[in-house]
Amino acid sequence: MGRFVIDNKHITNNITIGRSGVRDDWLPSVAGSSTIMSTVNRVKYFFHKKAKLSEEKREALVRLAYQTATAKNLYPRMVFIRSDIHDTTIINGRYQKDPLGDHITMCFKDDEHIRAGTHIACHGYVDSKTSLQFRETTDTPEKSDDTLKRNDEPVWPPNSRLYEYPHDGYYSHLDGPKKK
Repeated sequence: MGRFVIDNKHITNNITIGRSGVRDDWLPSVAGSSTIMSTVNRVKYFFHKKAKLSEEKREALVRLAYQTATAKNLYPRMVFIRSDIHDTTIINGRYQKDPLGDHITMCFKDDEHIRAGTHIACHGYVDSKTSLQFRETTDTPEKSDDTLKRNDEPVWPPNSRLYEYPHDGYYSHLDGPKKK
């Protein structure tokens, strides 16, 4: 575990970043505080190995997944982006048009979920399939990674069936407690 230092303000995290070039005003919530403890997460993003997505599309979906996590104030370590933008969902056991519109489907795991073998599924809604402008998010209760979909495949597939996006994300939540 490294240390991120801004003058006398310390943020414990998983990476080490030097002082040079860091502005003090990017953390307005720490003014007057001598020490703050907050986790900076290294996030791994995954897609279905067979997903036919361009690098640009993957990058856009990763950004959307990040916005979805931020909106829910989650602290994910792993994000499985299960779909491209689509407008259907399962309601009362049947596939149908989602009344909230176009979205991606993704699953998140924080440290607790990784230990327990569980995840939370979310929809990240957008204004349109072309703009990918984030609008809102919904989520489901926590469920086991072994939960089977209608095609008898686990919701969170084994690593051998996932493509790990090569560009990890790093971010921090300094604006309040984790929402459950």
